[in-house]
Amino acid sequence: MMDRQSIHDILGQPDGVEETREWYAITGSEGMKKTTIDYIGTETAHAVSLEFAPASLTMDELAKTAERAFPDAQLLHRDELVAMYLARQAGADKPVYILVIAENPEKERGPQIVTMTEEANQYYKQ
Repeated sequence: MMDRQSIHDILGQPDGVEETREWYAITGSEGMKKTTIDYIGTETAHAVSLEFAPASLTMDELAKTAERAFPDAQLLHRDELVAMYLARQAGADKPVYILVIAENPEKERGPQIVTMTEEANQYYKQ
């Protein structure tokens, strides 16, 4: 995972900040709508959420995207609503969890890909 300054160097300043998260509104890029990065109180990104516009990608397309981004990831579970993968951080023997979440028309939420470190996983459990 990258440090905050490296992310700012690449993406610029965030469009918004909420608690430990920074988000970027993204348009015109494969139906992507928003990217949220959670630093969980540190200077290193521990979770990244890529949110897509409703009806922009199918569950199969989203799962293939995650598999291309993390070719060594192990599929742990998959159904019509979610796919869960386990991978390793580049250069470290630490787990990275990847969730592929189908869109939810009832909540007007598009599909998502979420990646998180073990530290983020423990942080969100609290």
